[in-house]
Amino acid sequence: MTAEKRESDGLIQVVVLPESSNVEFPYVDMIECKMGAKWKYGEPMVKVYGEIIVNNRPLELTNNCITSIFYKNVSEFSFKKEEGKQSLIFQKTCDSKGIVQTIGKY
Repeated sequence: MTAEKRESDGLIQVVVLPESSNVEFPYVDMIECKMGAKWKYGEPMVKVYGEIIVNNRPLELTNNCITSIFYKNVSEFSFKKEEGKQSLIFQKTCDSKGIVQTIGKY
């Protein structure tokens, strides 16, 4: 998982790169926050909520997870869907009133 925040509009993009084709990540939500621990205190980060599902027939393993990622501020996102990699891309932003809007899954 990687995360970036576009400087022009504050849009946060999280990219999930599955290790293999039998791994899924049903995205639930993400929030922007700051590190509260002494290590990297106050650094901006994003917490991503979802599930990791590994389908090894006949077994399917599911793990609810919260992943904390330090993001980079960028002028343009470095990862684009057109690059042809198997990935999941999630984007989210806040409007001027602080209301969170999910932009989409690509």
